[in-house]
Amino acid sequence: MEDSDRNTLTATSINTFVDDASTLFNKAKSVWSIISKNAATVDLHTIHGNVLPANINSSLDLQSWSSSPVSRSSTLTIYNRLGLRVLRFDYDLEFLYGGSLNGRGAYLDGITVVPSRTTVAWCYVFNANVEITSVRNVGTSDNPVAAAHVELKYQLKALSRAEGTTSFDVKGDGRVDILHMK
Repeated sequence: MEDSDRNTLTATSINTFVDDASTLFNKAKSVWSIISKNAATVDLHTIHGNVLPANINSSLDLQSWSSSPVSRSSTLTIYNRLGLRVLRFDYDLEFLYGGSLNGRGAYLDGITVVPSRTTVAWCYVFNANVEITSVRNVGTSDNPVAAAHVELKYQLKALSRAEGTTSFDVKGDGRVDILHMK
């Protein structure tokens, strides 16, 4: 396997707007690979998503961010038909929340999934991608609360294939809901 194959990032641009006075936009990447062919993908730039007001240029234009990122750890484990573990994937969903514009709103920045440990059985190939599928305002026009639907999509291949998605709903007030794991 060539190094260039292991370090390829996949990015797809989306233009998802909320149709009200407090338009929100994901100004960062919408889809990125975090595991490719059993190896963590490498990029010198931080790969993340955000939900910010459409009329600003950067998260630096906002104030009152949380002092440290929220981090939620999860583990994905897959067993074969013999009951042997063929995959253990530990990861952290991380993000900053609470950024406000002129004292109003609660926005999101730095939304990412960080692999912390991956163990894959011999002859299996594991791939995982993160996608921000939608952004929306769950607050009011006067006091918007950003929300993002984040999906971790994975694929484990050998003689057979296992695919699945874990979905998270991340909100500008710091809440995280795990919607489903399948």
